[in-house]
Formats: sequence, structure tokens, C-alpha cells
Amino acid sequence: MLIQFGGLLSGLLMFGLVCITFVDVVGRKLGYPLSFAFELTQVTVGLMFYVTLPLVTLRGEHIVVDFVPFREGSLTDLASHSVVHLLSALIMSVAAVQLWQQGNTLQTYNTVLMFTRWPLAPVVFFMSAMAAVTALILFALAIHYARQTVGAILGKSRP
Repeated sequence: MLIQFGGLLSGLLMFGLVCITFVDVVGRKLGYPLSFAFELTQVTVGLMFYVTLPLVTLRGEHIVVDFVPFREGSLTDLASHSVVHLLSALIMSVAAVQLWQQGNTLQTYNTVLMFTRWPLAPVVFFMSAMAAVTALILFALAIHYARQTVGAILGKSRP
């Protein structure tokens, strides 16, 4: 369900971004640019990043750099995946908390977008929630790889 919701939402955001850009470019040629196109583009790109982050993490489709290559499926490979996912979960948790605090600050000062006058705090709260979902996914993956590591140590077959 998360994958379908995220896919639909990211598709809608991408479509909105295309529409904003198209209308702005045509409007500029006719002398009537969208005054709020830049800020809507910024918000849309930020939302697209945080909407797709849990999806990319869940599917394991993010960019990975192996500084020390291990044989796939080996004990060291499984253990390193567990440690990396756990560290990533901790870092993403910190990011989620920081985003939530930033959202509180924006809400306290009633910060709004310059042209549309829309409040910015709800956008940042949503980003924080998506970062927290990503952290939970990373933590679940860390547990998954830790269980596989323990299973390999005890000589059980890995699922």
C-alpha cells in the first residue's frame, strides 16, 4: 500500500511540476509569467524527494558505494548491511527530528510562501513524517540483515 500511495503521489507531484513549468514558460513567452512558479517548484521538488525516499529505501534502489567489496551473501556482507542500515536509520531519525523542529519554528513564526501566502510548516511536517517512515524502513532492514547474519553464524539457511 505504501508503494502504491507513494507512486501515485510522486506521479501527481511530477505532473504538477510539468504543468507549472509549462504554464510558466508559455506565460513568459507571452509576457505573463507565473509569479509563484519558482516557490511552487521548490516545494514540489522537496515533496517529491521525501515522498520517494521511503519507496527507494524499501526497494533498495538507492545509490550504493561499496568501499570494501564483500562476496554477496557472505557473513561479512550480511553483517555490513545490518550495520549500514542501522546507522542510516539513526541518521534518518535525527533528520526527521530536525525537520520536525524546523516545522515547529516555521509554525511559531507563521512563515508563509512569498507569493501564494501558503504556510510552509505543514510541508516541513510532511517531510519529517516521510523521513521518519524511511528511518523505520531502514531499521526494519537492519533487523532483517541482523537475523540473516545470526542465522549464517548458527549455520541455518538464509531466507
